[in-house]
Amino acid sequence: YYINISSPGFEKNSEDLSSAPRVISDIENTINLTLPSKTSYQVVPDENYLLKLENSTNAITLSKNDTTSFSNQDLFSLITLDKELYLENFENIKTKSEIRESTINNYKSYNYSFSYSENDIEYLVQIFWIKTDKNLYTLDLKLPYSLLEKESQEFVDILYSFNEI
Repeated sequence: YYINISSPGFEKNSEDLSSAPRVISDIENTINLTLPSKTSYQVVPDENYLLKLENSTNAITLSKNDTTSFSNQDLFSLITLDKELYLENFENIKTKSEIRESTINNYKSYNYSFSYSENDIEYLVQIFWIKTDKNLYTLDLKLPYSLLEKESQEFVDILYSFNEI
């Protein structure tokens, strides 16, 4: 299972400024993300990431990767290797997807997901690799399956707001 990323749900041109979405940038000021007005996510400082968003149960992290020596074919190989290595960090993996190619705001994107169990809670992890003209970014989402239906649209809204500055 994975989050359907086909359509963002929030309106970017809100008439009511008190409920307007909030635009945030990463620590290097390379990308913008728009948080929906009713979001439960807050920015959390973390030196391991360009940007980390958390709420009481979920986390979204953003990293930047050096791609100066990779062609598109090598990029798919890199993502495949990353997936294999990343999955080794988790015990009790229940399901895992193939790598899917998509487009996020005209940027080429690859994503995969997997689920695992930890402390009697089943989690979904979905990883997006977003290739821009300048950089390659990795956006990771982790959330409990029990909140998937309730909170997945909020993540899709944030994902589709991705914009390199």
